[in-house]
Amino acid sequence: TITSTGTIAHSTSAGYKHVPSGGSSGQFLKYSSSGTAVWGNDAMTTSRYLKCGQREAKGANDAGSITALTWTTRDINHVWTNNGSITSNTESSMISNNYVTLPAGNYYVIFRANACNNDYGQARLKTTGGTVLVESTNTQVYSTVDQFPLIGSGYFTLSSGTNILVEQVSEATQATYGLGRSLVGIGTSSPGYGYNVYFTLEIWAMS
Repeated sequence: TITSTGTIAHSTSAGYKHVPSGGSSGQFLKYSSSGTAVWGNDAMTTSRYLKCGQREAKGANDAGSITALTWTTRDINHVWTNNGSITSNTESSMISNNYVTLPAGNYYVIFRANACNNDYGQARLKTTGGTVLVESTNTQVYSTVDQFPLIGSGYFTLSSGTNILVEQVSEATQATYGLGRSLVGIGTSSPGYGYNVYFTLEIWAMS
């Protein structure tokens, strides 16, 4: 529209707005409101993705003990991938504290936590302040040689920077390997077997 003073006025009504400023590599324009778009992320893109958890060397390196009816925080001792600065934590900070600090935003997570010979059990993703964000499936493991993963996945929103962690509970106490038993029976030189992996936490930033 040409105004009375000879300037050109661009409508800001729905459907006429400019591409918003900002954005970063891997983002796309998504719906915000009628006629308005914002920069966002695909839930499964690897541009803002973190994978961390507990990985032990091959051999008789079990995951650790669990005490009956006591929520136990899962160890973070390894970071496989940290793309796009999804967290303000350094790798050493995640490992020393066993939690991940996330800024405000929307997230999708998948976590897997092993259990061995500790009867009934469950795991959950929560904030260090006590808010439960995602719960896992249940499991029941009586055998000393079997282990099964507690698997949780879900979407959540954080309104401010927050520390999150995964913790696990069981009905029975199991020393040494209640949180996962090593593959020592396969043999330490078995081809294709490099590490014992007992716990993984994967996070995708969606906005």
